[in-house]
Amino acid sequence: MADIAKQHIRSNLGLSRKIAQTGDWSGVIDVPGQPGFCWVRPFVAGGNLGKPIAVQWRQGVRRQFNDTVAIRERKGNWIVEDIDFDGQAAGGSNPAPQPQPQPQTEQWVSQRRISTLVVHPTAPPTSSVAVRGFMLLRNRTIQKVEFSVDLSAEFPSAGEYLYAGLFLKPDLTIEVSSSTAKDKNDFLTIAADLQETITGASAGSLPIWAVIVDGDETTIRGQDIDLGVDLRQFINTPGYVDVWTDDISNPPTDAELDSIYGTPAAVGAGFTAYIDDNGAGTAFYQVASDGNNWWYTTFTKAT
Repeated sequence: MADIAKQHIRSNLGLSRKIAQTGDWSGVIDVPGQPGFCWVRPFVAGGNLGKPIAVQWRQGVRRQFNDTVAIRERKGNWIVEDIDFDGQAAGGSNPAPQPQPQPQTEQWVSQRRISTLVVHPTAPPTSSVAVRGFMLLRNRTIQKVEFSVDLSAEFPSAGEYLYAGLFLKPDLTIEVSSSTAKDKNDFLTIAADLQETITGASAGSLPIWAVIVDGDETTIRGQDIDLGVDLRQFINTPGYVDVWTDDISNPPTDAELDSIYGTPAAVGAGFTAYIDDNGAGTAFYQVASDGNNWWYTTFTKAT
């Protein structure tokens, strides 16, 4: 009874309460072999941190290294009472509890949480969309690209809608390939309508997004993008180089290659592609850029 009375007195006087920082000197929080316990370093005289001690963690209190917490002695054991709000705020930290990671959901990064090349409406909404830019290294040179794409030419008649596919070309420009307009009472499908946008895009271009363009509207809204299809992480297999089927001279000229791919400087040194002249299967070339000029090789058909 005397020990219990002393404990109550110490508690009432605040003698059993200490301020500490979470984790040991190595940054470890959890105590091995003691579920529910964590390491803390109590503050001692002079504002220094003392030797780590194992304390019982309280359910619902944030577990984060170097948080300032209040600990209290109870029945001979130390327990974490709460975040020390005043201490956290004084140190410039946010004392509010933060959501804890859930392994079932937080260990994966969803496609929609990737910001590179994400498509969003303008503010206020117009007939254009913005494509968030990014930086890349091309031939050891940093390039920054960002886009605003006007879709005004893609709007169908009233009562119709379509997919407007946005594609990134090798010369780092955006092209638009749209599906055939359909009555809004009919569904847009992946197998037919989305595939039509991909088929209509230039060979070698990378899909970004398929935006729904509504003929009853004059602007692209957030819902038109959200209800569209995010194409940025499509997995393309197998890893063949695209074969282009443009109608070219024999052999292809510099001007023709500029028209198909962009200039050698635009596509960069090392860009390569194949051309099946007019898709006829009679003349087949490999073309490559050195950053300043176009080069080509003529293939001989095996017999």
